[in-house]
Amino acid sequence: MVRVQPTVPADVAHLLEKDAELFHFFKQNGQINKNQFLNTLFLNYHNTYFSMRKEIGQNLIEIAKKSSATIDDSLLHDLVLYIENKHMTLESDSKGKVLTIQINKANNLAYKDFIDTFSNQYASESELFKRLFVSYASLPLNQRERIIFKTATDKILEAINLHKKIKITRDNRDRIVSPYSLTTSKEELYNYLLCKDHTHEGRLMSLRLTFIEHVFILDEDIELDKTDIHYLEKTRLQCPQFVMRPNDEQVKVYLTKKGIANLKKIYTFRPPILKIDEEKQVYTFSCSQSQAERYFTKFGSEAIVIEPKALSESIKNELFKAYKDYNEYIKHGLESLKRNKKAHNQSY
Repeated sequence: MVRVQPTVPADVAHLLEKDAELFHFFKQNGQINKNQFLNTLFLNYHNTYFSMRKEIGQNLIEIAKKSSATIDDSLLHDLVLYIENKHMTLESDSKGKVLTIQINKANNLAYKDFIDTFSNQYASESELFKRLFVSYASLPLNQRERIIFKTATDKILEAINLHKKIKITRDNRDRIVSPYSLTTSKEELYNYLLCKDHTHEGRLMSLRLTFIEHVFILDEDIELDKTDIHYLEKTRLQCPQFVMRPNDEQVKVYLTKKGIANLKKIYTFRPPILKIDEEKQVYTFSCSQSQAERYFTKFGSEAIVIEPKALSESIKNELFKAYKDYNEYIKHGLESLKRNKKAHNQSY
């Protein structure tokens, strides 16, 4: 088994470890599986990295032709290296950290091709892998997620282009879905598959790419009517994490002065405002009920959902459960809280 130990900036090493956790690369004992993650990164990104460098070189040659200049291979390599450094912000104030990657047997051929391609351009394999990892780390999170789950991404996009249904595996269960869009949240965090789930009575769904374990394209045309497309497109534009469904209503919220101030500060998952009644301090939002619950519970008592009433009741119940748990802990301690919660869970 080939072993490579590149030294990368500490902030890059931290990002790679964090990505392994975010993308759920875990061993059976719950520890992060760094080696499996780095192997997946290498296999799915090395061709893209090569293409990126090749494109830079071709652009430089075209520029040189326009000015009747000549660029030999040595100068071309130095120029590409310089541009690559600037693009990847390779220089870092953080100290270097050694990573260890043991190339899996399944990746041996890819590793050999990778090394052969750049054999005359770098002093060592470690330097080459360092630059590969730094290049990956320079990309936004949503692009990194698509790289790590390249196989699923490619099949989903192909199915959308062909207007075909797909069978996906998630939580060890198969689902037949009509894919609509693989999209990124406005915060540019994760990727979400917006689709209609035929396994669950045609329910509109938003599924995070990381948790889609397998994708198989079926020879069946997608089934999306105008209503489905309306709500899926609305979801795509507003907040892909929380799918909009036909039974969702506009959400009205009473905000205190502090709540109004929080509305300007708390950006993540913030729904668009449709209407403001300044006198009553009531804001009307366009969002799913699940998004409203996720967002406005951050405000505590500074935001009270007043419509729809079912959502008000749901939030009240959740907050009341939290109140009872805190009350139990404060009065009787942690062990009493654990016993109560265990008894509660066993009763269902």
